[in-house]
Amino acid sequence: MVWIHGDAWTGGAAMVPVHDGTAFARHGGILISIGYRLDIEGFSPIQGVPTNPGMREMIAALKGG
Repeated sequence: MVWIHGDAWTGGAAMVPVHDGTAFARHGGILISIGYRLDIEGFSPIQGVPTNPGMREMIAALKGG
């Protein structure tokens, strides 16, 4: 399972205890948790920067690159 944390794209992290995949793994599951840029750096239009770098990072993680 791939876990992409929420928090309205303004806060949060992939590596917090509530997102721990230990119990899932005990039953044979594999959890992949990804992080990405949040808030202004990830989703606000900044001149000279590609649009939506936070979303681009999620897509790259899902593609494996």
